[in-house]
Amino acid sequence: MTPPPPAYQSNPVHQNGRPGSSQWWLNVAEENDCFVIAFTQGWVSTHEGWGLWIVDGRAVHLGVIQDHVTPTFFAKFECKRPMMPWHGYPEDQCRTDDRQCVPDEAILSDWERKGYIRPQVAKKVGLHKRCRL
Repeated sequence: MTPPPPAYQSNPVHQNGRPGSSQWWLNVAEENDCFVIAFTQGWVSTHEGWGLWIVDGRAVHLGVIQDHVTPTFFAKFECKRPMMPWHGYPEDQCRTDDRQCVPDEAILSDWERKGYIRPQVAKKVGLHKRCRL
């Protein structure tokens, strides 16, 4: 049996249109659901996780990156200190060469295997390239 998910708290800067911050298209309740799904699917580790918003068995865009124009379909969840609530935001796979801005290969493979994303999408995300769903 899966343990209950840890506490999650929406960060208002990703809901209020703040310049320079990625923005959710999901409301706060849906954002929380996105985290719970990521947790129950095993896409969350001890300090970071990755989520999708699934509609009819496929990932859909869940927000925009920092430019408030470019849509993105996955979110990063973080917990920087033990016992603190998790928070998350729509992530930009092209933000940097830092591996931390994209899910690891195991998660991308799981998304692909479950049919949430196409193989070409998984490959491009892993290479930090823009792609269409």
